[in-house]
Amino acid sequence: MTRLTRQLKEIACRFNLLMVAISFAEAGEYDAAIGFAEKGRCVSETVKQARKKFAVQLSTGARDLGKIKSAIMFATLAQCSGCDAVVFCVQDGADALIKGEIKEEGLPPGVSSFEERLHDALKVGVKFQLCEQVAVNRGLSSKDLIEGVSIVDGSNLIAYALEYDGMLYF
Repeated sequence: MTRLTRQLKEIACRFNLLMVAISFAEAGEYDAAIGFAEKGRCVSETVKQARKKFAVQLSTGARDLGKIKSAIMFATLAQCSGCDAVVFCVQDGADALIKGEIKEEGLPPGVSSFEERLHDALKVGVKFQLCEQVAVNRGLSSKDLIEGVSIVDGSNLIAYALEYDGMLYF
């Protein structure tokens, strides 16, 4: 248990409040420490729960950068909210995964660029995948793509739609 988690639990107990602290573990699980006041004493328990799965299908290309940035933002939010998130790119969505294909300059202060959104997503563990048939059709290989992108069979998208807890389309 981290120092911060202990401090939050103490505060929750002192004020008779419910408190949840989440720490991420390996193997797709997280620990949730739940503290609550019960007859003047604090009780806590640890709950192990599998992370939910969330997919974003991106078929929009560089012509609509706002949709690309939104897709990446929602995948990042899902990843930071306790989901394993994947962005599956088909058709023109491949533009987002090609090295140097999209560059944004001159944005107003406070507006995140494509590069910043992509960096943040990769930093928190969002996975990026490119449909294998799109890669073949466009003559793309792993060396053409940003680091960490997987080229995968299109049937993965069907599995995501049927098995994942949530899915968005851009």
